[in-house]
Amino acid sequence: AQPTPPPAATPNRPAAASPARPDEAERRAIWARAMTDVAAECHAGLDHLSPAERAKEMMRINLLTESASALVAGIAPSAPGSAAPATGAR
Repeated sequence: AQPTPPPAATPNRPAAASPARPDEAERRAIWARAMTDVAAECHAGLDHLSPAERAKEMMRINLLTESASALVAGIAPSAPGSAAPATGAR
């Protein structure tokens, strides 16, 4: 039996262009859009909830909306339950 010849060399091809990674502002905008989309979905179902569930859902909607606004503005949102920064402290 004859030895099998080595596989033919493949010509060097440039790597397929990968999509450009979004910069920080674009990444924040993408996350903000996702948050506003979820907030809109939550808002659409409010009519079918009890008053207690509606209040909880409104808190979620407000948190998502505030977080989206902070992301677009480049402001780090505060963690839930954290103390607000002191203003006018000496």
